[in-house]
Amino acid sequence: LDTGLYLDRPFRFMDRDFTQTLEPRVYYLYVPYEEQNNLPIFDTAKNSFGFEQLFRDNRFSGGDRIGDANQVSVGVTSRFIDHSTGQEKLNLGLGQIIYLRDREIQLNETDPAESTELSPLVARGYWLVNRHWSLRAETQYDAEVSNLDALTTGIGFRSKHGNLVNLNYNYYDDGAVTADPESEKIKQTDFSFAWSINQRWGVLGRWGFDLEQRRSYDNILGVEYESCCWRARLVNRRYLKESNDDPLAVEAVRGIYLQIELKGL
Repeated sequence: LDTGLYLDRPFRFMDRDFTQTLEPRVYYLYVPYEEQNNLPIFDTAKNSFGFEQLFRDNRFSGGDRIGDANQVSVGVTSRFIDHSTGQEKLNLGLGQIIYLRDREIQLNETDPAESTELSPLVARGYWLVNRHWSLRAETQYDAEVSNLDALTTGIGFRSKHGNLVNLNYNYYDDGAVTADPESEKIKQTDFSFAWSINQRWGVLGRWGFDLEQRRSYDNILGVEYESCCWRARLVNRRYLKESNDDPLAVEAVRGIYLQIELKGL
């Protein structure tokens, strides 16, 4: 059962006309418990908790596990829209799940049931500072134990020619009640860019650095060529993945990637 309201009002700020919306939403979800431990897991994982997870009908990705549920999600979003451009200058959201029973279905039979009565309080925000700069953030706070479970924040730049630069910071507490049993503490920075040199050529890259482990976890550097009808990218990538011999260890993987895009299609 999904229900909500849409309210808006015009207002003026710094000689500019805006519309502010207020959008409360209540989402009730009931899924009966069915034993699933005899089903193998092929491509299913637990979804990362966040604002969008408040209004999904399954806490798992894939079809190998269907999470049992009896819960009510309550959220509210407020948006600020510039009349002169139609752009959404500010977007703020706040929400939480009220659990009416324990969640027994887990990925593995040995994983304990989730027994909390409230989810972390989730807040998110996006601010289009001007035509080039934007800020975004999302945080999860567990009020029952006064713990910051997760934080994602970032700044983005877009030039008038479409060039992009992004800088993000991700934090995740492995002691959060929403954590997977095998999750680790995360403190990571992520820098990425896509920049045109001229009308035909451009460069792109990414540098992900793990502050907790003091190592890079995903590096990409490449070039791009573009014509009227097609586009091609050639990149070198180095990233970390679980070792085939030891699931508790990681190993570096390197590769050269070629991507061709037919723009006319």
